[in-house]
Amino acid sequence: MIPEIIKEKYRRGRHFKTRYQGKVRHYGTVEDYILIPHNGGQGKYLKGVEKLRYEDGHVEYRFMYWANMGKGWKWGQFCVILPRELLQELFNEMVKRGWI
Repeated sequence: MIPEIIKEKYRRGRHFKTRYQGKVRHYGTVEDYILIPHNGGQGKYLKGVEKLRYEDGHVEYRFMYWANMGKGWKWGQFCVILPRELLQELFNEMVKRGWI
C-alpha cells in the first residue's frame, strides 16, 4: 500500500535536475513511477523505479526508494538493495506498462 502523502507528491508533478561539477546540466520530469512495499530491517520501505523524461525528450529510469524510520517518509536513490523477487516484480511491472 502506497501512503497517500507519497501519491500526492507524484500527482503534483515531481521535477528533477542533474548536476555536473556543481552546475545544473539538465532538467526533467518524473513521468511515471512504480513502488513495491519492502518491509525489512528497522523501518518501512517502498522500493521502486521512476520513469524520467528530460527536456529534450529522452527517457531514463532511476531506481529509488522511500523509507520511513519513524520520522516520516524520505526519498532516496543511492544504494538501492533489492531481493530477487522485488527486482523481478519491478521489471514485470515495467514490461506491463510498456516502459521496456
